[in-house]
Amino acid sequence: MRDTKKHRAGVVAILALIVTSILIYGCQTDFFKIKIKIINILTTEGNSINAKVYIPEDASPENRKATIITTGGGDNEYVMVDMINTELSRRGYVVVSYSPYNHGTSDIIATDDYGASEVIQYVKTLGFVDSSNIGVMGHSRAAANTLKTVYPGCQVKAVLSIEYVPELNALHDYDSDTAINIGLIGNRYNEYVTDPLGFLTSEELMKTFGTTEIMPDTEYGNIAKSTFRKVYLVNSTDTGYAFSQKVIEDIIDFFDTTLQSPEVTESRGYIWKYIEILSLIALLSMFVMVLELMNWLTKRIIGKITQASSLNVLYSNEEKRHSRLLMYGGILTGAVSYIPLYMLGKRILSANIIFPQNSTNGQLIWAFFMSLTEAGIILFCRKKKNLSPIPLDEMILAQTKEIIKYFCIAALTFVSVYITLLIKRGFWGQTYNFLGLNLSVINCRKLLAGTTYWPVFAVYFMISGIYQIRFCSFDTENKGRDIWNGILFQTLGMLGLLLVKLSGFLFCGRALFHWGRFAFGPINYMIFMLPFVGIVNSISYRRTGKIYLGAFMNAFLFTWLFLSCNAFYYS
Repeated sequence: MRDTKKHRAGVVAILALIVTSILIYGCQTDFFKIKIKIINILTTEGNSINAKVYIPEDASPENRKATIITTGGGDNEYVMVDMINTELSRRGYVVVSYSPYNHGTSDIIATDDYGASEVIQYVKTLGFVDSSNIGVMGHSRAAANTLKTVYPGCQVKAVLSIEYVPELNALHDYDSDTAINIGLIGNRYNEYVTDPLGFLTSEELMKTFGTTEIMPDTEYGNIAKSTFRKVYLVNSTDTGYAFSQKVIEDIIDFFDTTLQSPEVTESRGYIWKYIEILSLIALLSMFVMVLELMNWLTKRIIGKITQASSLNVLYSNEEKRHSRLLMYGGILTGAVSYIPLYMLGKRILSANIIFPQNSTNGQLIWAFFMSLTEAGIILFCRKKKNLSPIPLDEMILAQTKEIIKYFCIAALTFVSVYITLLIKRGFWGQTYNFLGLNLSVINCRKLLAGTTYWPVFAVYFMISGIYQIRFCSFDTENKGRDIWNGILFQTLGMLGLLLVKLSGFLFCGRALFHWGRFAFGPINYMIFMLPFVGIVNSISYRRTGKIYLGAFMNAFLFTWLFLSCNAFYYS
C-alpha cells in the first residue's frame, strides 16, 4: 500500500498523458475527418525533405483540393506551424508542411530557397491537389524562401510572407504573364523590425507597389506592372499579435480571399486554444512521469556510485539538500522564465553588430536573469561560517564523484524523456506542442550538437575547480583578491573556450560542435553565468573551505539539457 501511494503521482501522470494525447489527436484531425501523414519527399536529384501532410477525408482525384504549403522560420521545423496547419486543414485545405534543407531531418543541401521550389513541384504531382490553386506561406527566413517561388518554374497562386519584407526590388523587376497574390503580415514587436509600422512605408515597398503611402489592412494593386494581382498588408501594433488568434484569422482570410475555393469559405470556430490547454496538461504529466522515473533510477543506480566515496563525509545532508535545490531549482526556473524573458528581450533590445537579431538579445536577457537567480540560490544555501580548507586530493576525489553522479542524472533524465516520446509516437504518431515545445519529433543532429557541449564543459569546470584551489590566491584575509581571481579565471577560461569554438571556421567553415543559431544560446548563457560562478565559488570557499561543486554542475547540466531540448524545440 505504501509503495502504491508513493508512485500515485506517476500513475496519474501516465493516465493523464494517454487521455490528453488521444484528445489532442482528435482535435488535430478534426475528430478523425483529416488524415495526417509524415513523409519524406524525394526530389529528382535524390535529396530528401521531411514533411507532414494534412488530407481532408473528401479529397480525391475527382475532388481536388486547394493546397497550402507552410514552413517555419530559420532553424525551425514544420512543427512550428502545427496550429496554423490544423486550422487550415479543418477548413478543407490540403496542407503540406515541411522542414527546409538543413533543418530537422531534411538533407543538408545548399540551395537558394532551401527546397521550397522542389516541395511545390512535388505537391503538384499529388492526385488530390488542385495544381492551379496552390498557396505558400513562410515565417522569417522561410518567408524569403517562399517569396522566391514567384520566379519562373515555381508557379503558385498566392504567397504569404510573415514577419519578413525581402528584396522587393527583385520582385519589382520580375516580369511574367502570371498574376500572383502577395501577402505581408507584420507586427510592431516582431523578429527584425523595431520601428513601428516602418517597414510598410519603406522606399522599396513603395517603389514595388507604386504607391506613395501604404496603410495597414488595405489592398493594393501593383501600378507599375501587372505581375501582382493584389497585395494584402496587415501590420498590427498589438504586442501579443504574433501569439494571438488574430494572426491565425488573418492567415485564413488571406488564403480564403486569394485561393477563392468555395468549399473552404465556411466560417468555423478555432480549436487551437483547446489543443494548447491539453498540451499543457500533457507536458506537465510527462514532466511528473519523468521525475518519478528519474527519482526511482537515482535511488537504485546513482546511490551505489557515491555510496562508498568520501563525498558523504565532505558534504553534510543539509548541503546535499541545497545541492538538489540548486540543480532542479535552477533548471525549473530557467524553463519557466525562458518564453517571457525571450519576448521581453526582443522588445526592449535593439539589434547590434555583435548580436544582429533581436531573438539573440532575448536569449541574453534570459541568460542574465538566470545568472542572477543562480547566484541567489547558491548564496541562500551557504552557511555563513569559516571552516578549514579541504585537502586537494580529497577535493579532486569529491569532484570526480560529483561529476559522475550528475552526468548520470542528466543522462537518465534525457533517456527517460526520449523513451516516453518514442512510446507516445509509436502509439499515435502525432505531434503536439505547447509554447514552442514539440513533444514528438527528435532532431538527431541538434541532439548531437547538444551532447558535444556536455563533456567539453565538464572537463572545463573540473580543471577550473582544481586550478583555482591549487594556483589561485584564495586568501581569507584578503577578501577582494580571491573574488577577483574567481571572476578573472572563469571569464577568461570561457572566452578561451569560445575562441576554440569559433576556430572551427578555419578548418571546416562552421563553428565547432555547432548546429544552428541555438548552439550560440548556451554560449551566451555561460558567458553571463561564469562571472557569477566565480564570485559565488570564491565566497563559498572563503566561508566553508569548499568549492561548492553544485554551482559548476548546474551550469553545464543546464547547458546540456538546454541544447538537448533543442532536439525538440523550434522557437
